[in-house]
Amino acid sequence: MLWVFIMVYRVLSFIFLAIFSLSSSLYAGTGVLFTFDDGTCLPGGEFRNNIKVWSDCGGGQDPQDRGDNRRTALREANEETAGTFNLTYNQVAAAPSVIHNHRVGSYELFFVHLSGSKPSIQEIINNGRDAHGNLLPKVEKIDYMYVDAQALVNAARGNGIMPGTSDPMFGPFIACIKKDARNPVGALNTLINSPKRPAPIRPLPVKAAPPVKAAAPTTRRATGRKKSAPRVRRASRRTAVHKTRRVSRPRRGVRQKKRVSRKTHIRKQSRRSRRSKRISRRRRSR
Repeated sequence: MLWVFIMVYRVLSFIFLAIFSLSSSLYAGTGVLFTFDDGTCLPGGEFRNNIKVWSDCGGGQDPQDRGDNRRTALREANEETAGTFNLTYNQVAAAPSVIHNHRVGSYELFFVHLSGSKPSIQEIINNGRDAHGNLLPKVEKIDYMYVDAQALVNAARGNGIMPGTSDPMFGPFIACIKKDARNPVGALNTLINSPKRPAPIRPLPVKAAPPVKAAAPTTRRATGRKKSAPRVRRASRRTAVHKTRRVSRPRRGVRQKKRVSRKTHIRKQSRRSRRSKRISRRRRSR
């Protein structure tokens, strides 16, 4: 029986290793790097293992992408920019790309060129905050930067630090930049060697003020006059004083003194004093 257990254990281990190696080899990541007419690119910064790194807008494939890198790039770019550019599938499909093969799969980077004006960094960040607050697509990027394409290539070939910062660039992103820069007709070399055209930053969109709730309509009579509130009858001062001076309810079996008014009380006191005076006079006369 022992050898049967050993054979089953070896077969299950082989199947597990085969499935794990197959899933690792089939892993694919995809991203988008936006380029503009003035020769700049738009990388984004995010935290990886508590370290801020700069890269393109991308990620791994999901089952909903059905193995299409273009769908993955479209979904990741729109999520991480919170739909600021409204990227379409045709724009991604028509963009040049480079593929970097690494240990656990491959990473494809698409260079999507956008003409005309470009949004401000604050607009992209605001859109990301609104999307994250409304529980819309997940926004991973915390910062963005417009970087000159030549400076980006020099940084990838040099120390790997994002120009203008002290933060490193992501490894697959550096590899894709280097691979595209080695091609004389690559997307970045074409952008660097082409004549520069202005790409002004458009102003922040003005958000509409929230609607003001209208006051509740008042109840009116048929005559059109405002209905008055019901009149509350005020208690007299005598009633209020009487309520404050009210004694507690007498206990059963205990005789209570009869309440008398102040005038009656003074009159009785005066009678007692006069009576005591008469008695004292009689005693002195004796």
